[in-house]
Amino acid sequence: MFGILTQCATSTLSALRDTAILGIIFFVVAWFASPCNPQAPWWRKSGLMTDICFAIIPRTIVVYGQVVLIAAGMNIFFGNIGPADIEAFLSQGHGILSELPFWQKTILYLLGNDLIMYLTHRLFHTVRLWRFHAVHHSSESLDWISATRSHPVDQIFHSGLSDAIMILIGIPTEVIGYLIPWSIGSAALVHANVNWDFGKFRYLLASPIFHRWHHTSCELGGGSNFAGTFPIIDLVFGTFYMPRGERPSAFGLPDRSYPRTFLGQIAAPFFIARTRNGG
Repeated sequence: MFGILTQCATSTLSALRDTAILGIIFFVVAWFASPCNPQAPWWRKSGLMTDICFAIIPRTIVVYGQVVLIAAGMNIFFGNIGPADIEAFLSQGHGILSELPFWQKTILYLLGNDLIMYLTHRLFHTVRLWRFHAVHHSSESLDWISATRSHPVDQIFHSGLSDAIMILIGIPTEVIGYLIPWSIGSAALVHANVNWDFGKFRYLLASPIFHRWHHTSCELGGGSNFAGTFPIIDLVFGTFYMPRGERPSAFGLPDRSYPRTFLGQIAAPFFIARTRNGG
């Protein structure tokens, strides 16, 4: 019991630290960068308290959910192994991938993780799973902190599942831990209200404009741009949408009666069958 409480406290403090650091960074960005859409600055955005709650409260649930996925996968694919073997499995990786240099494992993780998340992201836009992902699309005032608004079920079986798969195929947790700042920072950046499309690098890295199109309605481009980091994945699968000279402007769900509070959105998937076809 004490261990669980300690983990909860650690996760909460970590979430508070990350949110505070990003808040300072994007406070500065807001003063110097041109906005994509005219709206209140993020510290006065609609639904800010809901975003903050999502940034902090579900963190421990998601961590334990990912641990369950890894443990289940290890048991299914590798059978019962001892504590020492598990520790080595997680810290050093296994198989052919464990023999690769650190930088190669890092590149493999970035590419593999983004491909898996692209596929799970598209799954969460289907009718059965959209009810959970709709929480993330409920922000009408899109900014960096909107990235935190995601239902725990969505987080566990989207980003949590992708990390678990990468660990099970041999990528050590050291690589994933090393890239945590990148993962958190890039997710915040693509949701930021800045008028950046990365110009010549628009196909190489996901930009705020690229991802803002994803948050529009399906008719305007919302059924596209599923990749979190590498837009080339969308190009390969035919889901890339980023028209030159145009900017997305309308965000949120068609159902304006959708709950706006943290607890309301946590409960919504279990009581609201669907707000639309996720595309």
